[in-house]
Amino acid sequence: MEHGDSDPEIARRLEGNRSRLETALYGALLRAHAEGELAPGVDPRSAATMLASLNSGLKVLSCAGADQRDRITTSVDAVMAMLTPPAAAVTD
Repeated sequence: MEHGDSDPEIARRLEGNRSRLETALYGALLRAHAEGELAPGVDPRSAATMLASLNSGLKVLSCAGADQRDRITTSVDAVMAMLTPPAAAVTD
């Protein structure tokens, strides 16, 4: 994030953190896919990349203040709706 584009050490650490997160998400999504808990057509690798990116965006929003709560909630709800198979979706 900050200074990652100008400090090679920070950039290396940020990339390592992002890579570990994406790898962990990929493993969880593979398990979810094997157990039928992932929506049809969702590619676990692409979804892991998307979730890691969403994580970064949510961090930025959370730093922007409490007035971002609705935007954060909407983002999380939207991604869960994309990933969850219809039979497992919870209705209000």
